[in-house]
Amino acid sequence: QIFFKLIESVFDEKSIGFGYCVGFAVFNHKAIYFGQIYLDMGNRQKAETLFNEVLAWGKNHNDTYVIYSTLNQLLRLHDSTKNIETLENLLSNYLIEEVLLNSAVFGTIARYHALKGDKVSAEKYLIKAWEISKTTKDTAALWHKSYQVNKLLGNVNEALDNHEHLFDLQDSVVR
Repeated sequence: QIFFKLIESVFDEKSIGFGYCVGFAVFNHKAIYFGQIYLDMGNRQKAETLFNEVLAWGKNHNDTYVIYSTLNQLLRLHDSTKNIETLENLLSNYLIEEVLLNSAVFGTIARYHALKGDKVSAEKYLIKAWEISKTTKDTAALWHKSYQVNKLLGNVNEALDNHEHLFDLQDSVVR
């Protein structure tokens, strides 16, 4: 909490604020982390405002790392609120598949479609996520996301199987 207050005092609107610093590429990468701090501290409004500024900068400067990282954080923010309309607007405005080559993002998109009850699209994005999954961390996240998607779609047995795979994977990593 103290660290967060210090960060806020250094980067508020009265000093060199986030909005001003967003014009610099180096700061954009740091601004994403500050947005994550806001999100982790529960200040969703500040996180969203900052992420949207950074995302706009990334689009204007064709910085795929900034677009990808910021979009991933916005998906995380809106996915946690289960706000389907906001997720839909975000995805329709920024879904650039070449940039989104990350299994976590495709997993979140699959979950979004499951929230809408769109089984075909949910499964399509889940398959894409599995196809590009590369690491144990990706696999663990996807087993959990697969659990969520299948649970939302009413596939209870499949959801339980997904969670069992996740527990098996976690157990094997610990050993």
